[in-house]
Amino acid sequence: MDITLRIKGKDKTFVADFINARCFRNLLKLNQEIDYDNLTDADLDKMVDLMVQVYGKQFTRDELYDGLRSNSLINEWLKVAGGIMNEFSDSVGEDNNEKN
Repeated sequence: MDITLRIKGKDKTFVADFINARCFRNLLKLNQEIDYDNLTDADLDKMVDLMVQVYGKQFTRDELYDGLRSNSLINEWLKVAGGIMNEFSDSVGEDNNEKN
């Protein structure tokens, strides 16, 4: 999974090649806390913080906010959340296949 941010006037692409289990836990917690129909600025900060975590803190919250087009924020969030869920789903399938 990758994300491109404009930092200091230049586009920079970051790759998340390892999503740890804590990201999955934090996503579950966020999904319980956040009302996605009525997002607040604090909710957005939590979402962005998880995105920063997924990418291994290669950039800061402010760099994401300042370097991402406003109309891309929710799509990037969905990509990250989906990536976390897919990673979890894939690992569950692998565990089941190993037992057979």
